[in-house]
Amino acid sequence: MNNRVKLSVGILLLAAVSVVALPALVSAQNSGSPSADGAKKIGIVDRKKVMESYTKFQAETKKLEADLKTNQAALDALENEVKTLRDQYKANEASLSDADKALKEQDINGKAIKWRSDFERMQAEMDSKFGILVKNAKDEIDAVIQEIGRTENYDMILEGDPQSSSGVLYYAGNIDMTSKVVDRMNTAK
Repeated sequence: MNNRVKLSVGILLLAAVSVVALPALVSAQNSGSPSADGAKKIGIVDRKKVMESYTKFQAETKKLEADLKTNQAALDALENEVKTLRDQYKANEASLSDADKALKEQDINGKAIKWRSDFERMQAEMDSKFGILVKNAKDEIDAVIQEIGRTENYDMILEGDPQSSSGVLYYAGNIDMTSKVVDRMNTAK
C-alpha cells in the first residue's frame, strides 16, 4: 500500500472515529464527574513548547552540545592527521619504495578507518543520549500533566501542538468510551 493510500485510510479512520466519538463525548457531558455547573473541565498542553521552556531539559541539552563539541574536536584532529598524511604521501610518493608506499597507505587507511569508526560511534552515542534525554523529559512532562489532571479535576487534557495531530494526554476514566466504541464496532455487521 503506498503512502497516499495509507494516509487516505488513516484520514478516513480518524474521521470515522471522530463521527462516533464526538457525539458520544458531547452526550457524556451529562454523565461522569461534572463540575459544579455540570461542564467538563478540558485543558490543552503544547508539550513541544513545554519541552523547549523546561530549564532542566535546556541545561542537559547544553551539556550534550558541549560533549558534542569535545568529540568533534577530537574527530577534527584525527581528520586533519589523515589529510596531512595523505598530502605527505602524495608529495613523496615518487621517491618511496613499494614497501614504504604499502606501509604509508596502510597507516593512512588505518587512521581513516579509525576516524570513520570514531565518527559513527560518537554519532550513535549522541543520538542515543539525546533520545534518552527527550524520552525522560517527555515522561516527566506527562507525569506533571497527569498530576495536574488529577489534582485540579480536569476531565481531559489534549495535546495542543498546532503542527501535529492532537491527542489525548489525560482523561478522567468516566469519559473513556473506548470499550463501548469497540463493542459497537465488533457487533456491527
